[in-house]
Amino acid sequence: MYRTLLIILFSIALIGCGNTALQVEVQNDSDQKIDLIMVATGSGRSVVDFENVEAGSNTVKEMRMYMELEGDGHYFVNVPDLEIKQTYGYYTGGGPLEDRMVITIQDDDISVEFKND
Repeated sequence: MYRTLLIILFSIALIGCGNTALQVEVQNDSDQKIDLIMVATGSGRSVVDFENVEAGSNTVKEMRMYMELEGDGHYFVNVPDLEIKQTYGYYTGGGPLEDRMVITIQDDDISVEFKND
C-alpha cells in the first residue's frame, strides 16, 4: 500500500514538472491598430487572442498548452488585418521548447522569434 502511494505521488510530481505554457508577446511596431491577432497550436486546442492592439503597444499573454495531450506540432499565427496566416516554430511532448514567442507587427508583415528567458 505504501509503495503504491509513493509511486502515485512520484508520477504526479513528474507530470507537473513539464512546461505547458508559452508566453506570447506582441509588439505592434506598425502605424495602425490591429483588430485581432490569433495564436494557436496546430491542433487548435490551445489558443490565445490579442484584440485591439494599438500601434506602438506591447502586450503579453500566456498560452496554456495542457490540452495538447503530449502531441507534437507547430504554432499558427493569424493576423486578418494584414491577411497573414502562417505557421511558425515547433512544440513537442505537449509543451513548448522555448519560454517565449515574440511576434513583431510591421506595417505589412510580421516577424516571429522564439526565446528562452
